[in-house]
Amino acid sequence: MYEAGISSRAKDELASINRVFLDLIVRGAMSRGSTRVPAMGLSADVVRRIASLDDAGLENITRCPFSLCSYGFHDLEAWHALLRKQVRDSDRRSPGALLNTAQSQFVIMSLGVVREMAANETHAAALFFGMPWELGVSFARLDFAQLPLVAESAARRMHARLASHPRFWSELVAASAGDSSVRLGAARDLGLQLTLQRALLLTGCRLSNGRLYRRL
Repeated sequence: MYEAGISSRAKDELASINRVFLDLIVRGAMSRGSTRVPAMGLSADVVRRIASLDDAGLENITRCPFSLCSYGFHDLEAWHALLRKQVRDSDRRSPGALLNTAQSQFVIMSLGVVREMAANETHAAALFFGMPWELGVSFARLDFAQLPLVAESAARRMHARLASHPRFWSELVAASAGDSSVRLGAARDLGLQLTLQRALLLTGCRLSNGRLYRRL
């Protein structure tokens, strides 16, 4: 329903971003000696369960209709300040060594997709990444050559979407590993609802019969 009019290419790019992000979570944990450690704001238990997903489970979770990683785009003040600074300084400095890491390369790639969607499929940028319209306008004007500088700062803001939610990731991973399409759909709907709230800069809303309502 919400994805009507969004291109299949945009959906495939989202799935690719989600898969690489999950790989980063697991590899990051393993680089510290075990998948039983926290990563990207997720608990050690959730990281361990992600690492144990089979191919079908990974396909279920990567095909969520929203990005599994978040850059906090709803924080408009911080992002507008970040973009102004990077654009202003772009002629005076080059990206630091931070961008040589796999994580930062992922940030450049994913922000490039966000920028492309903001320019060509505004609805997809809001739906998939929780990007408010106002910030999407600024991203669409961003020169691709400036992305590495933006990514250098954005990498520090990256975390798993809804990592602080008390049950979202635990339920999403469990539903992805199981065989209940109803349970998986409910977990995806929760993530989609909360991602849309951030794009619309809303709080205190709920999803009812496929429609978003504000609690009065």
